[in-house]
Amino acid sequence: MVAKPGAKNSNYQRKPELTDLQRREMETREVEGNDREDVLRAVVTVFQDRGYIIQTSDYVGGIITASRQQPFLQVTATVESFTKTRIKMRITANDKEGIIEDKEDYAKLFDEIQTEI
Repeated sequence: MVAKPGAKNSNYQRKPELTDLQRREMETREVEGNDREDVLRAVVTVFQDRGYIIQTSDYVGGIITASRQQPFLQVTATVESFTKTRIKMRITANDKEGIIEDKEDYAKLFDEIQTEI
């Protein structure tokens, strides 16, 4: 996630909360590929390129968590096989005030991961 100026006590502009379905749609993307581990490695690479420190990586469970301190951000990615040629990813980003709901930044993050794959 990229820091954005303007919000009080946060680096993200706060918008009205999304519904659970809207948030899930924003946080979820199917990517091309047939190897879940390749996608997990791509997620780790992109997180590290963005300055995050990997906290946990569970390749069996398909979960990666990472964080950075300035500004504080934590991201969690879950990766699961969806079809023979598609992998489903869900990434959730939080700052000190809660879940970040920035559709453009999620889209850019997913595009970077797809490129890395």
